[in-house]
Amino acid sequence: MKHSKKLLNNNVTNLLKSICSEIGERNFFEFDAIGCDGDHVHLFVGAEPKNSPSRVM
Repeated sequence: MKHSKKLLNNNVTNLLKSICSEIGERNFFEFDAIGCDGDHVHLFVGAEPKNSPSRVM
């Protein structure tokens, strides 16, 4: 069985939210939800229809 390390603590999570906010402002994306579960991140992103999903990613 594979075990993953919990690397996403509060400091890293806050930094990630700050970075996502800056990216959103530059590219006109809206991060509706950002969640961290210790070893992975969930992002719910809204973008204008002119931006393809691959561009957002």
